[in-house]
Amino acid sequence: PGLHASRYTVEISPDGLHAFVTVHCAEGVTWFYLENSDRTEFKRITNLSVLDPYRVMESSWSPDGEYVVSSFANTVGGNTDLYLFDIQKMLNDPATQPIRLTNNGVWKYGAVFQAVYLLFTLTTSEAEALAGFDVLEPSPLPLGYTFQGAAHNAGTHQVALQYISQNPEPYGPGIIYIYQDHGDLPRQPDNLPSHATPVPVGDVMGEFTRGAWIYDTPETNTPRWDGSADVSSLTWQKGEIVFLIQFIGNETISPPPLADLVAIAESLK
Repeated sequence: PGLHASRYTVEISPDGLHAFVTVHCAEGVTWFYLENSDRTEFKRITNLSVLDPYRVMESSWSPDGEYVVSSFANTVGGNTDLYLFDIQKMLNDPATQPIRLTNNGVWKYGAVFQAVYLLFTLTTSEAEALAGFDVLEPSPLPLGYTFQGAAHNAGTHQVALQYISQNPEPYGPGIIYIYQDHGDLPRQPDNLPSHATPVPVGDVMGEFTRGAWIYDTPETNTPRWDGSADVSSLTWQKGEIVFLIQFIGNETISPPPLADLVAIAESLK
């Protein structure tokens, strides 16, 4: 009430059924909405409002239609950062805030949100040929999960395998990603932060974490570690290849115990 729209952006979902709409008002505030394709419903999806000097420049849906990534530009400081909108969570609870992925343009979350930008349309053999190294697969598959596809990051030559479960037990619905690429561990198992745990994976040492770094508001510059976040990760290095297994669930799904992630890791062949 009393506000006047001066700029808006519209991004159509991959299935064409919805539009993610940002409305920037002349009074210096931006709101976020989800609109049906037939325009029968126009619903505000979060109680977040972004104040000047921040402007939403553009938005992009994830290929599965579950998330939207928007770029927030500081029109005074010149910095641009990315925020992730979990559409279903926001529809269920408007108090849900978008997750800040970068800080002053620096990527903060690593592989947790890399999957947002990947298309899992390849076979393992196709991804392996593009990457130029042997891609390992779990044997047997994690209980209740089916292979959905592989993806290849042309910039880093990283390969990701995606496994999805729709079963209510033991860990579904959830997603397991297995990332593999050339490189070195970002930190050694003997020099870990307090939220990480060293763990043996076969004959090498790896790193286990449960949780994620969270930016509470768009204005927050310092993240906090949320140990209850529905993400668990196991990272290790074997030869020249760095491996990362990640489970992403939701508030009602408990991540697999560490022993299960280690079992998946040690089954790769």
